Amino acid sequence: MKPSDIDRHFREEDEKIPDSDKREPASENRVVGNRSGYLKEGSENFEHDDTGDVHNYSGVEDAINSANAEHEGWEEGLDY
Repeated sequence: MKPSDIDRHFREEDEKIPDSDKREPASENRVVGNRSGYLKEGSENFEHDDTGDVHNYSGVEDAINSANAEHEGWEEGLDY
């Protein structure tokens, strides 16, 4: 197959799937820690060259805490 044929095939297959099935369902228990050092809301993804390892750690920590929150029934404002 040519690359253009492969691209066309994937586009055709993609069009068969409704948008609602392409996205991961939003979890009501999403825990996001902010280890960026910035206090501004939404700054949890701000990164400098010297803080990449902190953000990698923080991302893993968020995934674990979000799973625990869902499994253990944590409530926002009470448990996190």
